[in-house]
Amino acid sequence: MQTKLTKKQFVVVSLLIFFGLFSCFKLVQHYFYAKKPSYNLNGITLPHPIALTPFELIDHFGDPFNLDNLKGRWSFLFFGYSNCPDVCPISLGLLTNTFIALEDTPQILDNAQAIFISVDPKRDSHEYLKEYVQYFHKDFIGVTGSEDVLLSLVKQLQASYKISSAIDTDGNYLVEHTSAFFLIDPKGRFFALFQPQFHDADKIKDAFIAIYNRQANTR
Repeated sequence: MQTKLTKKQFVVVSLLIFFGLFSCFKLVQHYFYAKKPSYNLNGITLPHPIALTPFELIDHFGDPFNLDNLKGRWSFLFFGYSNCPDVCPISLGLLTNTFIALEDTPQILDNAQAIFISVDPKRDSHEYLKEYVQYFHKDFIGVTGSEDVLLSLVKQLQASYKISSAIDTDGNYLVEHTSAFFLIDPKGRFFALFQPQFHDADKIKDAFIAIYNRQANTR
């Protein structure tokens, strides 16, 4: 025989279920975020750097660009494409200002490089990439490659991109992509990231200098 709950009993049972689910959520949240990168105003630093696996791309000189090119220096990686109407030029402008700000610390600047990785190899030849990246800074490096290699590298950094199937009459299309600066350490490991929309050049410079000095002191 089924027994109907009174209104008061229903409220009590509902509250017990709610607080039980809430407690489970907080418990899961605690253990989930305990394994996640630490968040702060300057960006996200991974508690344990992630080693990247080998890859083969082409730089804007037409030369091979692989994991060895990321070793020995700190590298800022940014995924995008040259036909990007807003996010890419704004972000690369910010990265340019960051590198200009780092000129006050030449030793650190000499140990840093910026790499723009085009996820639109169909339109971004290495010749065109050279012109594009050096418009922002003479030392920036443009890189691209096959879709398989790009997807593999993007996944390693937990990023993403998607080429739109909507093409206009002039053959133009948009590409959705992660808009973050990925910081790779001199050992070729994914070390930290910065979201450009939440930072200015001085904040990124100060955060990077702090990371650089902290790592230098732990050697």
